[in-house]
Amino acid sequence: MKIIVATTTYPSSSQTFVDDHIAAVRAAGHEVMILVSGMRWSLRSRVQDGPSGPAIASLAPGMLLRLPGAILRGRLPRSWLGRSLRRLFRQRLGCLPQLFTEIALTDPALGSADLIHAHFGTVGRRIAQARLSGVATPPLVTTFHGYDATHIVQTRDDTYYAALRSEGALMHAVSERIQGILIEAIGFEADRCRVRRVGLPAAVFDAPLRYAAEEPAGTGVRESTLRVLMIGRMVEKKGQIYGISAMHLLARLRPDIRVVLDVVGDGPLFETLQRQAAIGPGQTAVHFHGTLPRQRILSLMQEASVLLHPSVTAGDHDEEGIPVVLMEAMALGLPVVSTQHAGIPELIEDGVSGRLVPERDAVALYHALVACQEAPAVWAGYARAAAARVRARHDGAAEAARVLADYREVLSGGTGSPFAPADASAGGELAGDDGAAAGGAAQPPDGFDAPRLAREGVV
Repeated sequence: MKIIVATTTYPSSSQTFVDDHIAAVRAAGHEVMILVSGMRWSLRSRVQDGPSGPAIASLAPGMLLRLPGAILRGRLPRSWLGRSLRRLFRQRLGCLPQLFTEIALTDPALGSADLIHAHFGTVGRRIAQARLSGVATPPLVTTFHGYDATHIVQTRDDTYYAALRSEGALMHAVSERIQGILIEAIGFEADRCRVRRVGLPAAVFDAPLRYAAEEPAGTGVRESTLRVLMIGRMVEKKGQIYGISAMHLLARLRPDIRVVLDVVGDGPLFETLQRQAAIGPGQTAVHFHGTLPRQRILSLMQEASVLLHPSVTAGDHDEEGIPVVLMEAMALGLPVVSTQHAGIPELIEDGVSGRLVPERDAVALYHALVACQEAPAVWAGYARAAAARVRARHDGAAEAARVLADYREVLSGGTGSPFAPADASAGGELAGDDGAAAGGAAQPPDGFDAPRLAREGVV
């Protein structure tokens, strides 16, 4: 098979799951091409320096040079240009990511693909709308990771994913919670929504466990030093502000415990978190590392006492799926403390494979960290149970096999969804990235009789 993997940003240190997906599909003997359909402009239409190889960047000025050839070769309908100019006049710059994605999909390098797998519902939506604009595209599988379900369902109306509901072959959800949102709140058909968990590569499982034996290693060091590790993009939903508050409580209430906090990541809250850490008691040593390569992160996990991941629901309703960093820490046998948030309880069983506390509760985080320091044998047991759980539920090869089986089912027509290329002679005005179409909701091409197709089991 020849697969297009489409995503929002590439390369991205916070989306290692995309690279793992690509590597697993290639390891199974299939060809993968990468399409970037995001909101950031790129000076080049070819991104060469990504870990998974070159990618096609849709939001690049050079894409405009391909427009005449795409129309002449019939990859875009002749009516596309006029409709797009009307959309641009009505929706202004908000529709540019959609228009440029439609042009990028006509790239000759993508022309012979068998299937598109979009990471994030917003990317799948653009590709589905491209089909309705008359762009000939292969069947579409879309993975929802968190924000693309939890934020969208709270801030958009039910037309936002209308094109994807009609044109998407399968929806993958990384957690049962997200699967429920897709079916119950967004309206995707249940038999086209499946849980496909993020899988970890073999290299993570091949590393030695932090606590492999029945008794924890290095307990003498742990009695005097608690090495806490926080990893994640510095945005509200990661909850680092509550983690640092818990560190301050530790320093004030338990000065007998030497605490070292390593913070890995970057993002809009970086300076805010640095200022917060600086005003705390002097007993806590806080090190901000910025963005680090994956291998260095895994090394820090081997050195840490506990991974702290205090996720919260953000003010804009953004939520986690199931954080990959939690899976990686658990696979390495590192104790974890997190929150009762989104899909995290599907991964961590409180009091069995780690500790979960309420969101935005620095005091509860503090108590969990103290317990980690004072009962290392108990927490070593949590860590061993966590490693076994992740190895059973998030093995990359096993998850890749499930995804590839879905691909084969889609290509055989087994999911009952529309796979024929959209009619290049048809097409209506479609919603831009802000979700607002000229005159209202996204409209399918002329002749697209959704009720009839639904009765016949096509959509």
